[in-house]
Amino acid sequence: MVNMKEFIDLAFLSGTEGRADCQWGWQVYAGTFAEKITSNKGLSILDVGAGLGLSRNRLQGPSGVNKVTLQDVAPNLPVDITTPIEEIPDNSYDMVTAFDVIEHIVKDTHFLAQLNRVSKEFVIVTTPNYNISKNGNPYHVREYTPSSLINLVLPYEVLIYISGDGSGNSIKKYLTLDEFIKHNDAHHGFILRKD
Repeated sequence: MVNMKEFIDLAFLSGTEGRADCQWGWQVYAGTFAEKITSNKGLSILDVGAGLGLSRNRLQGPSGVNKVTLQDVAPNLPVDITTPIEEIPDNSYDMVTAFDVIEHIVKDTHFLAQLNRVSKEFVIVTTPNYNISKNGNPYHVREYTPSSLINLVLPYEVLIYISGDGSGNSIKKYLTLDEFIKHNDAHHGFILRKD
């Protein structure tokens, strides 16, 4: 669903405006996933749209073995790189994450393709569930229902669909589309496996 209202583009805003520490549980989940999938050897992770930079410690995983790079194109944020995703070389990181970013991107299919291109193995994306939030955030271009999120990722191999509250509490994993499409959680997402 494309939101035709005016929205505020966070890419041009520095500081805390429009940004909050709302994804901590999702970030811990991703860091733990990276550790488990490698038997505690860790992955190199690029966190796209890292904003205030609070994801680093969480994405490093419980043992701190994941190597995390924070990226955001907005000015004056505490990130490692401001390089646009389109300029990052192919297969640069084992895993690429984007927590509550895609709803801010006008060209969402292009953005997802870029995340996949930069990743060697996995892409994790989370976003608000339109069925709950009704796109009330002025910073969002659009939000996704479970079915529209499924349609977005049709070209990719989805390892698992996930849902939970906005912060990533009580994360549920779905192995079938029938289960995922019926969820009523405030946020949802997916883990893609690189082709």
